[in-house]
Amino acid sequence: MKILWIEDFGGNATAREMSVNIFDDFLGKIISEKYRKDSEFSIKKEFTEYVKKISFHEIDLIKNYPEFRKIQDNIFDYDYILIDINLSEGLS
Repeated sequence: MKILWIEDFGGNATAREMSVNIFDDFLGKIISEKYRKDSEFSIKKEFTEYVKKISFHEIDLIKNYPEFRKIQDNIFDYDYILIDINLSEGLS
């Protein structure tokens, strides 16, 4: 399954906590304890490569509009699109 994850990483959770919280149930609790606690972590590269290694799923993460522009012509290649953007940040 191919998933597009659009994320702004707002709020109080770390990138690692967010990736585990969002995808742990989806991936069937197969995210290892080492991954959960490893201090060296790059959500953009390491998490998406980790998912490919432990499952047949592919997750592409985009964090801004220029990254979206690069994939917009292939948007229909994705099975699911997960949008997690904190829209309340701009509200008063």
